[in-house]
Amino acid sequence: MYADTLVIPGLHEKHPIPATVGNNEGLLTVTENMYDEDFLKIIDEEAQILADLAENWQALPKSKRVTFWMRTDDPAKHQPRFAVEKAVLEVKKILFPNGEDKELGIVGAKYWIQRRSQTDRVGFHYDKDEAMASDQSIMRFPVYGTISYLGDIGAPTVLYKQTVVRNGNVEVPRVPSVTWVVQPRRNRFVIQRGDLHHGADPALAAQPVPPGQQRLTLVITWWNYTPLEPNAHRLSDSELPPGLVKSVADIGGLSDKRYRGSFEELTIGGNR
Repeated sequence: MYADTLVIPGLHEKHPIPATVGNNEGLLTVTENMYDEDFLKIIDEEAQILADLAENWQALPKSKRVTFWMRTDDPAKHQPRFAVEKAVLEVKKILFPNGEDKELGIVGAKYWIQRRSQTDRVGFHYDKDEAMASDQSIMRFPVYGTISYLGDIGAPTVLYKQTVVRNGNVEVPRVPSVTWVVQPRRNRFVIQRGDLHHGADPALAAQPVPPGQQRLTLVITWWNYTPLEPNAHRLSDSELPPGLVKSVADIGGLSDKRYRGSFEELTIGGNR
């Protein structure tokens, strides 16, 4: 399923999702059964390790949490060191099936695990270079964002057909007329254009998070420059925590049973 192109008159042309070109040049796509199950189970294990690592990282300005950076523009130089980094390169195959990353100048990806309990919400926001925003008051966005759901529970991702311009001072349109809702489902995968307004509120969950459990997602954003340290941090080999898979050549990857998924679209005046 595809969402419509967002046209912003008078601004530079926005990049449609490459995989949707010729199919309405959408802002949003959903795919089911993204990874093979054995690979997904390894991602499950690494997700907890990486979430622990980020939560125990040094404090960052404005209470931000560290994310991790991986170059992807030269595969010979930037080999994956564990399963989540391999997942980044597997996503690259889907997002840029015909090498569009080179044309768009994509140099790498920022990845992190969102781990949310029963009442934790992801406030509505724009993905951005957090260090640049904190230190220089400049908002720069990724070209694309992707979400891999590791379970069936918790808040849906809610995306507005809305972006922001003039360095974060003007939202376009001022009041969005279209909203998209994607409920979590294990092995569901979402691609969105990188400058869309979005969040996740547990009050909207179809299956609330039970006590003692967590909503888990692997988030990857794609950039045409290297976001600034310390918020986007390249893990050195010495910083890799124990428990990550060290040999990734034979641990699987994309499922051969992928199929196009769907999402809910809400419009002012009714659903469609």
